[in-house]
Amino acid sequence: SSPNVTTAQVVFTSTHNIYVYKPILLILSYYIAFLHTIPSVCLGLYAPHINGVAHSTYFSAIIATTWNPGLDVLSDRGNTFSLDSETSNPSLRFGEDKVGMKGERAAIGMANE
Repeated sequence: SSPNVTTAQVVFTSTHNIYVYKPILLILSYYIAFLHTIPSVCLGLYAPHINGVAHSTYFSAIIATTWNPGLDVLSDRGNTFSLDSETSNPSLRFGEDKVGMKGERAAIGMANE
């Protein structure tokens, strides 16, 4: 026998797999996900066509898209601070704005417009 050999007792315990693989459940879950994904993707691809334009979700793009020229009165003096009774405490609303022959669009505007 070699001088570098060590003898030790080994305890062996068997393991049991509790998970049972059922291919039909996997196929069913993928099928349900696919059925929900396809209409969502189609709607997302159709949205720029129906809106006529695509937009980003950056805050500045949202403000630029929904800006109403009537709000320019708030900053006519070069800053947003004003002592006028009309512009010192403006009431704003979010709603639809008519854009000539193009129809309506979402916009931010003065409440009295």
